[in-house]
Amino acid sequence: MDVDKAKCTCCCSCQKIKNKNSPSLETVSGQLKAARAEIIKLQRSLTKAQKEFTKQLADVEFVLNNRIQKTISKTTSKNEKLTKNLISPTSHEAEEDTSLGWLQSIKPIGYLQSCFVRKNGTPRQGGLSTHARASLKLQCFSDASPALEGLHEYSHVWVLFVFHQNNKASAKPKVAPPRVGTGPRVGVFSTRSPHRPNSIGLSLARVGRITEDTVHLDGLDVLDGTPILDIKPYIPLYDNPQNLGAEVRIPEWLAVTQNPSLDMHVEFTQEAEENLCSLESELVMFTTAEEAKACIIEILTCDPRSVYRKTKCAAELYPLCLDTLHIVSEFQENNVVQVQVVERLADTPYAEETSSNLPPRLVKEGLTAT
Repeated sequence: MDVDKAKCTCCCSCQKIKNKNSPSLETVSGQLKAARAEIIKLQRSLTKAQKEFTKQLADVEFVLNNRIQKTISKTTSKNEKLTKNLISPTSHEAEEDTSLGWLQSIKPIGYLQSCFVRKNGTPRQGGLSTHARASLKLQCFSDASPALEGLHEYSHVWVLFVFHQNNKASAKPKVAPPRVGTGPRVGVFSTRSPHRPNSIGLSLARVGRITEDTVHLDGLDVLDGTPILDIKPYIPLYDNPQNLGAEVRIPEWLAVTQNPSLDMHVEFTQEAEENLCSLESELVMFTTAEEAKACIIEILTCDPRSVYRKTKCAAELYPLCLDTLHIVSEFQENNVVQVQVVERLADTPYAEETSSNLPPRLVKEGLTAT
């Protein structure tokens, strides 16, 4: 009987030890949940990896197909040129294709800083506003100041630029001449329309002063931020055909636009003139309010409105932005223009839509709306 008791006591002790070492049901359940979560995580990772692999595979297929198409296209093109050369041995198409490779390397020599921050109100041609101010800081050399040496000896320069705000408008073979309003359409190459097969413009400007790598220009009809491709000195002996004894002629429709009777008489209201004087300290491109006023008068004298505005919106007020100013005018009867509003550009709704075109200096100085 004592043996049985001892045996029973031993069995009880073993059972207690066994129960102590066994994990509880809660522990096992927690471990199962963790394992299930890990499995779900692995499944998601595999799904994500599969999608990424499929995407990369599609990209590789696209690149390969694109290269195959280009190879086929080049082969076809070479075969066509070879056929043309066999038919016409004097063809120089291959040479022309290789000679135009330099076009891809053309870069602006700098970007213009101009008093004209919107297309509205910008003169149609250079010289129509002699008080217009602009400056070009060269960016084509690490030290650009030597490139401007000797330029101060010239009075004028040709400025070659890009019409960067054409908004991808397609060129048309025939256009309506500006300022005429009526009459036949003429070929685009017989006008200076900005909408051309190649959006390149040419304008004549007076050399103001040169400071290190920057040339200051007057009378330029080009928007702020315009990419400038080149500047070349104006040489009357070569650039003016009359000095070479040649006859100069212009079409009749252009002669009509030069009629002085089309010029407008500009007047300021007292309030507008007082506001202009009060904003003199905020001008950036002009040194005095009188300079800005003279530029406004020159712009409005030539009636910068489009044909559409003249015919469809003649009674509406005409807004324009110049330097840091917002100007509103009314075109009245008898060729009279009255400047009614001159205000700070940043205080108007135009500031937000114009801010992307404003010079960086204006943004830095807080002259745009925030």
